[in-house]
Amino acid sequence: MRSFRIKITAVLAILIPLGFYSKFYGGAGADWVHDYAGDILYPMFWFYLVLLMRPASGRLRLALMVLGFCVAIEYSQLLDIPPLTALRRHFLGRTLVGEGFSIADLFYYAAGVLFSLILDRLLNSSGFPAAAGEPERHQHSLDAGSSGYGPPDAGAAEVKRSRQQQR
Repeated sequence: MRSFRIKITAVLAILIPLGFYSKFYGGAGADWVHDYAGDILYPMFWFYLVLLMRPASGRLRLALMVLGFCVAIEYSQLLDIPPLTALRRHFLGRTLVGEGFSIADLFYYAAGVLFSLILDRLLNSSGFPAAAGEPERHQHSLDAGSSGYGPPDAGAAEVKRSRQQQR
């Protein structure tokens, strides 16, 4: 479980600065990065933040909930809700709740959710146990007195013979 939290924290430690940097990027494709890279990183951030707090969450259900949340935030940009309007006056508020509706953002939110699921699968297939599961127990070849050469029973039998000869 500890290694799981470390992996998720590392993912968040990468996503957060990338998300902020996407607003200041000035290189090739800057317009696309400013307009859409954050829309991919935003649902990934929420997916992994919730996963860090609730590691046993069902991944598909979590992904759908995050997508619904992102879509709701996007549609909220069509409304003039005073607290959201006040929040949008500041950089952090604009970063969290956006400032202008774009139908294309919905596609990029879905891409971000899909990337979250793919990255989660990759993180959990890299030899670490899944968040909700128990680690697999493997019997080492040196267990039960095996010498490590040949089948495990041969080593155990050899130890047994050696003990009988000593008597």
